[in-house]
Amino acid sequence: MVGRILILILVILVSTSVLAVDQYGSFNRLRTFEVPLSETFYQDFSEVEGFCYGGGCLWLQTWWGYLVQVDTTTEEVINVSEIQIENSDDNFHGALYFENDTLWTVRGGKIYPLDTSGNVLGAAIDFSAVGDPLMGEISGIVKQGNFFWLSERWTPGIFKVDRNGNVTTQYLNAWYDFLSPTMALVGDKIIKKTDSTSPTNDWSYNAVLGIDLASGLVTDMWDYPSLMIEGDFPLGFSAGDNSLWTVKYEEMSGVQWLSVQKLALPDPSPTPDMSTSDYGDFRIVDWRYCPIKAPQIEGLYGLEYDAESKQLWIGYGIAGLCKVKNINTMCFSDITSWNKWPYIHYDITVVRDSLWVAQFWRGLTEPEILQIELTDDDIIVNRRFDAFMEQVAGIASDGNYLWVSGRETVVSTDERNNDIKKFDFSGNLIDAF
Repeated sequence: MVGRILILILVILVSTSVLAVDQYGSFNRLRTFEVPLSETFYQDFSEVEGFCYGGGCLWLQTWWGYLVQVDTTTEEVINVSEIQIENSDDNFHGALYFENDTLWTVRGGKIYPLDTSGNVLGAAIDFSAVGDPLMGEISGIVKQGNFFWLSERWTPGIFKVDRNGNVTTQYLNAWYDFLSPTMALVGDKIIKKTDSTSPTNDWSYNAVLGIDLASGLVTDMWDYPSLMIEGDFPLGFSAGDNSLWTVKYEEMSGVQWLSVQKLALPDPSPTPDMSTSDYGDFRIVDWRYCPIKAPQIEGLYGLEYDAESKQLWIGYGIAGLCKVKNINTMCFSDITSWNKWPYIHYDITVVRDSLWVAQFWRGLTEPEILQIELTDDDIIVNRRFDAFMEQVAGIASDGNYLWVSGRETVVSTDERNNDIKKFDFSGNLIDAF
């Protein structure tokens, strides 16, 4: 508890100093209030994951799938009901949207229509064919005509789904950031919170983005309402009553409550000049998603295609390698995976049926180049040599030499250089620049 209080104090102090700048515009508050919850709310229903506004009420969804109705006039919880979706394989990650007495929620790769008591009203829209990670933890949903816009909790992107479950549009933009649950649809824009004003996951500041749905571009940026940054993370925004609503689920010393703000719709606030080169913002005009389900995929580090054997090699997570073949435009098959410490696969290249890996683990292993052989259950290192750098990032080959990229510090100036080094296949350093 002491640690939680210290974190809370730190967040308040850092946030107050940053918010004083007020450099991106701000919101006008129309109303604020708090809704106390029962002493056993968390034990009975679990924590609140997301919310929406509709019909004069706030509708909140908990991790275990309970629907909580809050009357915004009396500022009280007036009903709690269990969402009647039978699916034991997934929890509710917060996606909830209100339209004409119908609530739309997401679970297990499907969009369900519910009545206000949590009963399923009709057939679900199945978008699970998209595969992970897009179908993973869907925390945001809004409805635009006959389409839905969804956001995944850990992916800096939004995607559009039709009534048949097909993804028709997808925008990936590092400026969207992560951990951004409830989204608001205002006209042809999505208003979405981020964890920071840049895609660096610096949690010392929160911002609000306006996203143009015709282009996927960030067109507006506002400061986050200062009162909402104190304490636990807020749940985002919902639009209704010609306003924006924000909700924060909080717990301190066993006491739980909701902090609510009603905000005026903001005036346009053009973004500052935002770099697109540092973080790589993409607009995807065509895409296919390949549902690889190798174990423990945390992040992909290396990718190499061997045209001769028609195999794709993928380095992932802490110490994983995945080999797939029989590639077409939609999927991979014949997947084989290895996971063995301490080989940290930052990049991979294939030369003459040999797999070469650039690997290191900061502070634990030195950067090395490995020539490896894979059996059904093991990784065999046939050759290894020093990369002569502090960090390695990439490896490639022209068929005659290995080219390795990385970084090292110049001791005399403490500057960090970006290097490319050329090796023969025996590990002899041929050239560097």
